[in-house]
This record gives sequence, C-alpha cells and structure tokens, in this order.
Amino acid sequence: MPMSRRRPLLPAVFLAMVASIPFPGAAPAVARTIFRAVCGEVAGQRVDVDPTGETGIETWKRESYADVPGEGAGVLGFVSDDTHPDQIRVTWGKSDQLLPIVHRNEGQISVADIDAYGVWIYTLLFRAGKVLISRQTSDPRFGAVGAMLTADCEFTAD
Repeated sequence: MPMSRRRPLLPAVFLAMVASIPFPGAAPAVARTIFRAVCGEVAGQRVDVDPTGETGIETWKRESYADVPGEGAGVLGFVSDDTHPDQIRVTWGKSDQLLPIVHRNEGQISVADIDAYGVWIYTLLFRAGKVLISRQTSDPRFGAVGAMLTADCEFTAD
C-alpha cells in the first residue's frame, strides 16, 4: 500500500506553542469583574460551647464586627472575576483570600473558608442585598464557637 505524502504536524504544533509564549512587553490579560459586593457592619449571634462536653456550658451573646478605624475588622468585600470562575476573592480588614465556591444558584453564591480549626461559610444573597455568615470552629484558644452573622451589602456589576 503506497504511503501518502502528508505534511508532518510538527511545524503546526511548534507554531502553536510559540504563539502561546508571553513575550516581554506584551500586555497581560485583564480580568473582567463579574460583580463586587461591599458589606457594612457584620453582626449577629455567637455561641460559645465547651468543646469537651464536660460542663455543658453554652453561652450566647451578640457579636459585631464594625468597620471602626484601628478597632474594627474592616470592610467586608467580595469580588468575582472571569479568571477565577470557581472562586471569589474575599477581603476583610487585612485578610485577602481567594475562596472556593461551594454552592451557587440564580439567587445566591456560597464560599467556604476552611482552616485547621473549622469553617466559615459566606453566602451572598443578591436579591436581598445581604451576606449571611455562619461559623463553626473549635480552636484550643477559644473553645468551640458557632455564629450566625449578617450584613447589608451593595452589589455592583462591573
């Protein structure tokens, strides 16, 4: 059977690879912001629990994170962009994290901040103009802590 004379694919593959290499001076791709949310005072209820269960102590109290210069936690903000479709940037005071989206539908998006002690879930409710925050942690310094917090948010599309 005669062999057909095809052009090898190597030059095409090589050209495609070269075309994808960033060159100095080339403008970097700019992320397109999908939405921003800036939220006001975060407040709600906190419960402290004995993590050992020995005392059965359960203490409820108000918890508030005000944006007070030098004292508060700072402004709570969220930014979603097209370069991170499965994550949202969350800033709160000095904290700046890219967190994974764990749930989304047409009315809400939830992201999770998981560390060695537990989890914070931030749920953005677009139509209500709110964020709901739930916290479940068991930190040796503070014991077991749970909280349900809310804040009003201003959502903008860029």
